[in-house]
Order: sequence, then C-alpha cells, then structure tokens
Amino acid sequence: MPSYVGDFGLVLFAFSIGVIAGPGFVNALRTSYWMLLLVSAIMIAAAALTLGLGTMLDLSPETIAGAYAGSVTSTPALAATGGSPAATVGYASTYIFGVIGAMGAVVLALRHSRTDADAPPRIVDLVIRIDTDSTPTMTDLTRRHGGRVLVSRLRRPDGEVVVVGPDTVLEKGAIINVVGPERVVAAVTEELGHPSTLNITHDRSRLDYRRIILSDSRWSGRTIAQLGVAERFGATIVRVRRGDVEFLGTPDFVLHQGDRLRVVAPRDQLPAVTAFLGDSERGMADLNPVALGLGIAAGMLLGLIEVPLPGGSHLSLGAAAGALIVGLVMGRIGRIGRFVTTIPNAAATALGELGLLIFLAYAG
Repeated sequence: MPSYVGDFGLVLFAFSIGVIAGPGFVNALRTSYWMLLLVSAIMIAAAALTLGLGTMLDLSPETIAGAYAGSVTSTPALAATGGSPAATVGYASTYIFGVIGAMGAVVLALRHSRTDADAPPRIVDLVIRIDTDSTPTMTDLTRRHGGRVLVSRLRRPDGEVVVVGPDTVLEKGAIINVVGPERVVAAVTEELGHPSTLNITHDRSRLDYRRIILSDSRWSGRTIAQLGVAERFGATIVRVRRGDVEFLGTPDFVLHQGDRLRVVAPRDQLPAVTAFLGDSERGMADLNPVALGLGIAAGMLLGLIEVPLPGGSHLSLGAAAGALIVGLVMGRIGRIGRFVTTIPNAAATALGELGLLIFLAYAG
C-alpha cells in the first residue's frame, strides 16, 4: 500500500481530533496547565527510560521508537518513526501493555469520579417558590451567580406563565424553574425561597419545550445571544448538548452545527423556532467539505515548514502535528465572517475513526 495512503489517514485523524478538542483546548490550558506540564515531564522520563532499556537490549533505534509509541498507544508517534517494519514490530509488541495500562488508569480514576473537581458540573433544574421581599431582576440574579444560572419560565401570582427575560422582576409569590449546576441552583434556592410542590414545567398549555438540532450552517460559530431567538420568537435556549456533554445555554455560549438545543418557547412559536434552527439530522453529519479540505491543506503546509538548527539540521512539525494544530485553531474560532471553520461533532468523530482505520491498515 502506498505510503501517502497512511499519511492521509493520519492527517485526517489528527485534524478531526483537533476540531473536536478545539472549543475547550484554550480553557484546558488556562485551568490545567500544571497537569499538562506534569504529564509532559512523565512522557519525557518514560522516553528516556525506553531509550536506555532498548540500548541495553541492543535494539535498533526504529524498534525502540516503535516500542515507545506502542506503550502510549500513539498512532501519530508511530507515523513519526517512518512506519518501518522494525518500528511496526516494536509498536505491536508494546501496544497491548499500553492498552492494559490505560484501562487500569481509567479504573483507578473512576473510583474517585465523585470527587473529581475537573468533571463538567451536572446541569439540573428545580422549581422554586419565591418568598423573598428583595424583588431582584433576572439580570441581578445572573450577575450574582457569575452567569451560571438561567430561569426557563415564571408563573406569576395571578397564574400566568411567561418566558423570563433580562428585565423580568422575580416578585414574591412567583414560581420559577431554575436551571444550572447543582451547587448554583442550591444557592439560588436558599437566596430566593424554597422548592415548590407545584411543577410548572408540566403545564405546557402556553409554554412548551423541544429538543432541536442546530442544522442551519448560518448559525454555526455564533453565540446564543447573536441568534436573537428571544427577540424573534420569545424563546429561550436553556441547554446545549454536544456529544455526550450538556452545557448551560448562556448568552455567550458559542454554538456549533449539530448541537442539540433544549428550547422553551410559546407553544405557537415552536414550529417557527424549529424552522429557524433547522432541526435536520443531516446537520449532525454535514462534513463541511470546504473547511475540511482547507484545514487539511493548511495543516500539511504548516507541517512542511522547516526551522534551521545548529549543525545544518532542521526541525519540522510533520503533516500530522500541523493538521492537529490547524484543527485546534479552526475548532476554537468557529466562524470567520460567513465561513464556518468547524465540523459537527458526530461527523468529526466518524472522520477521525476512518482516518485511524486507514492508517492502521497501512501500518499493518
């Protein structure tokens, strides 16, 4: 099989991973940089140990490099060795131990999952009866809790159920449905009143809710506030589900094509909101061929750039690393003018799996 087939599969895999990880990559650097530095130090120490043991056993450099790549189950690292038969043998010899080690680490991590501070907070909702005399507005409540709380609907003392806007006054005797992380919802409950026995979400006579897929590419890469669904339809986007993770629908949240949105709106406006957002299953698998082609091409060009080093040698990222970096950037940006730089999560995941299969078929 020609080598360019394996290179293409690896580049496709790396670019897809970058697009998926791009939206949260910068935040991970900002909040967990110390953990990334620690992991990097461990990887360097492991590489030095592998080199030392391989030299003692009189293994070739290609075999040592392949064994290290297999021990960390890194297919791109195997490609960086050149994919020679010796490297592939070393990779295959240690790959199973890398998988077993990863599974053991996951088992240990799951034992402490309940105390994991880095896990995304679980989004919950709770119906609250307001018994405070302070009468804050929704803007006041949001500001006090760092923008991490939403109110999807409000039942006034006279029985009218309405959508909550920024200037809505949370008056005494009203019943509201609060949405947000568990701790924030608990704090709001303590501040405003107590849990209500009347669940206003069951009354769908005037306000209704629906899970809608964002399939219209016009809105990909835009924030929820930029969609203007509150002004257009009197609707509220309460939750956003991307992949297996659910987020709070805050005004500054950047949407991607294929996101599933929990929308609360007047019952007669739901068909219009659905048409506005698209709600097509095809949107979850739209490949966005322009972004895919340009991203891969830009990544390969970036990987070809050579940096001169002392002694006449040079350093380059390689096609896979270049594609990964470009994917991270494009996934983070989301949109440049009318050009959408992202690919739906489901489509990117499928492309990544396809690329990995192509490379593994080439590597044997």
